[in-house]
Amino acid sequence: MVTAAQRWMIGGLAGALALAGPLYAQADQDRKPSALAPSLIAEGAPRADDEIVVTGKTEARPAEIREQARIITRQSAKYNYPLAMIQSRVCPGIVGMPAAMAEIMVDRMRFNAERVGLTLAPLGDCTPNILVIFVRNGQGVLKDLSKKPYGLLDGIKFADMKELLAERGPVHAWLVTETRSRQGDTIQGSNEWDMTQTPTLNIAQSQSHIFLAHRIDISKAVVMIDIAAIDGMGVVQLADYATMRAFAATNPVKGDAAVSTILGLFDPGVARPRELTDFDLAYLRTVYEGVDSLNAASKLASINRKLRAVQAEGGSAKGDE
Repeated sequence: MVTAAQRWMIGGLAGALALAGPLYAQADQDRKPSALAPSLIAEGAPRADDEIVVTGKTEARPAEIREQARIITRQSAKYNYPLAMIQSRVCPGIVGMPAAMAEIMVDRMRFNAERVGLTLAPLGDCTPNILVIFVRNGQGVLKDLSKKPYGLLDGIKFADMKELLAERGPVHAWLVTETRSRQGDTIQGSNEWDMTQTPTLNIAQSQSHIFLAHRIDISKAVVMIDIAAIDGMGVVQLADYATMRAFAATNPVKGDAAVSTILGLFDPGVARPRELTDFDLAYLRTVYEGVDSLNAASKLASINRKLRAVQAEGGSAKGDE
């Protein structure tokens, strides 16, 4: 019997695989360096023709850091909803990359998952619930996927689907989420596309202004990247960018940010971090540490404390290009 997760994979990858290449969801113990795109092997090392301009920047104030955490969070009602989190075992899969690079990306994303306290699925024995797909034309692939009854867009909310199809740029990322009780019970009749059903969640506890009666689980995540946009980027950079888009409901950053973040990787006008920055790691720990049902605003308020803790550990980033 085909499970929902397998149906999601089979239905959605048919078109993407035709455009991109094979799927890699585990590391190969006998790695061989790839002759393709050698610049991707480096951790974002600058090319010889790159012009690097170093400018001074004052240290961001705590209020600016909190504001940046709020802005990158892809959620408007931060007092009424908790932050979306992955509750299942993490199994990343890569499509459209040479095998050696895909394996490095999988390893890096699994390492990132461990750093923020997520549980990993066993290597070689899991169906990917996080997909990073490299394609020629992400917008075109999305339009094709939107016409299929099942696949990578199965389970996405109507408003998110509309926004996703309207997005321009080289990256398209989306999450499939489920609303559950604090204990993990599912909502009955929660199909947004079937208006004949009334969503019902049976709960045995009260709700406060801080602790909510429900949580939001990320069941699947997809990050689709146009292959032409990754020229000069490193495998670690790409894996870390995908980490920030798949492990939490985040927005990409455009223009100068208060503090450096890998979410600005695809903005050509700013310096590109070589990996997750201290802010990025602090943000993910803010999402995943503490009570699942705490409202988003209360969780995000602790970002500065988490950032200080990351910096005290020795930091995460090696600097910007």
